[in-house]
Amino acid sequence: VLTDYPEGLFKVRVDYDSAITGIRAELYEIQPHRKLSIMDAGDFDYSYKFADRDFFRKSLERYPDCDDILFLKDGCLTDTTYCNIALYNGEEWLTPATLLLPGTKRSVLLRSGLLREATITLADLPGFEAIVFINAMRDFEKKYTFVRDQNELILAEI
Repeated sequence: VLTDYPEGLFKVRVDYDSAITGIRAELYEIQPHRKLSIMDAGDFDYSYKFADRDFFRKSLERYPDCDDILFLKDGCLTDTTYCNIALYNGEEWLTPATLLLPGTKRSVLLRSGLLREATITLADLPGFEAIVFINAMRDFEKKYTFVRDQNELILAEI
């Protein structure tokens, strides 16, 4: 599949249950974030990554003018639909201790000391000056400043 693309960044997806059921590769482009809706995830459990992303798709459909959604659990920040997050407080990068999925890149950054876990609530947001979105394909490539406008974060790339 990759011979169709001479260069670029690729995401490889492996679907499996008791055996591999599919493998596909896609050209990956880091999407910018401009506006996030803030939404409570309720009792949604995503402690393991799975192929059924209906919860995320339906959540995004509720906020068509937003690029992504920042989920809350019990009033604490968690993740977005496809990224963990980290916030900069002027001294260090913190990532929410409450999360939907303990991402692999997030784990690497925690072990390396570039991130530290912390409980972060909506009320804590004014104490942060920047946010990044982390997944297996990205970490600190794009940093954003943000302002909160009710149940949305309005972002500007730094």
